[in-house]
Formats: sequence, C-alpha cells, structure tokens
Amino acid sequence: MNRKKALIRNLALTAGCTLLIYTVSGFFFVPESAFRVSERSSHYGPSEIVCVGDAGSAQYFFGSFENYISLTEIKRYYLPVLWTIGNQYLGHRRDLSQALDPQYSSHVLSDGLSSAGAGRRVIVYGYVNDPSVTLLELNYGDGHVLRLDLPDPDGGSSAQSLQRRVLLPGDAAAAAALPSDNGVFFLFCFIQPPDSSAVMYYRWLRGLSSDQTLLYEYSPQTGVTIPPPDSSS
Repeated sequence: MNRKKALIRNLALTAGCTLLIYTVSGFFFVPESAFRVSERSSHYGPSEIVCVGDAGSAQYFFGSFENYISLTEIKRYYLPVLWTIGNQYLGHRRDLSQALDPQYSSHVLSDGLSSAGAGRRVIVYGYVNDPSVTLLELNYGDGHVLRLDLPDPDGGSSAQSLQRRVLLPGDAAAAAALPSDNGVFFLFCFIQPPDSSAVMYYRWLRGLSSDQTLLYEYSPQTGVTIPPPDSSS
C-alpha cells in the first residue's frame, strides 16, 4: 500500500512540475488561456472574444475591448496538445466615421523545411459601420474576388451567422460575417503563395447595397472613396 501511495504521489508531482514548466515557458494546453495571458502580458484588455478563426495549426482570436479591435495568433506547438503565443495586433481604435474600417495581418506559413516555404496566410478583418452595406467584395489579386453577404446587424437573419468559430482552410480562401453588439464583424482569409510578387496584400474591399449598388471602396493605398472613381475594374 505504501508503495502504491508513493507511486501515485510521484506521478502527481511529476505531472504538476511538467505543467508548471510548460506554463512558465509560455506553453498552454488551452488556446484561450494563451490568448488571455497574451493580453495580460501586454497590459491590454480583457477583450470580448468576437470570433475565433480555426486554421488547425493556429487559432486566431478576434477581440473587442472598449472601442478597440485586436487579433492574436495562437500557434499549435510541435506536440498536438500544446499551444504558444504568436503574432499580436492589439489596440486598433475603430473609426466609426468610416463605413468600412478594415485591418489586415500577414502570417508566415511553414512547410516544415523553411519558414516561408508555404507562403502567407493573409487575414482582412474589421467592422461595417453603415447598415446600408449588405454585401462585401474583396479583390486579392489576379482576378480573385471573394464575396460575403452580411447578416442583419441585430443578429436575426440567420442562426448560422451566430457561429463564433470559423474554419480557415489551409489551401483555400474563406470569409465570414458575424453580428455583434458593435455592428457586423467580417473577416476574409486567403493564402498568398511564396512566389507571389504582389506588393499589397489585397487590391480593394468594396461595400454594396442590397440592389448591388457600389457604395464604398477601400484600398490599402488610398483609404475609402465615396463613390469609387472607377467601378469597372
């Protein structure tokens, strides 16, 4: 009996010490725990989690704190059960005077051989502040356009729109829109290949009305134009 108790005690001590070492070293068993620690270490938040983008090897936490929006990357470590903190984009103040207020981030993908061997995952995200915008279009180069129907800002248009976890495939583009207390949150995600010569991560983001009228166009170079100078491109 004493030997059995000693074995149980030693196993418990080993498990506790292992957990402590990983926690102190910046590794976590739960992605949300890593996200919360990342905010506290930056003296920011706590944020309300608006959405989680699940890319398998990484999870992207989109947070809302007061009038700020943030994106935190939580990466899967080599062991399937461990997670660590990646890139952080904290404290972007929302500009409520703009109909479209997008942000974008770029994350290097690894093919296991080189740090940039698989290209980059680009995420464009933000809020739509004009309820007359019901459709978004994102042009991310070479004629590729993603289209996204926006839900009712009150959240009553679709039960599916209330899903807070969005799957981000590793080899395809994705888009999602979610109603929230701060308006309609949107995100676009696409993979930029390693041999891409594009200078900007996307060409333009457009907001259209329910009758397909082009209302706004946002370019990373020029900002928002009303109406866009050329709607044919």
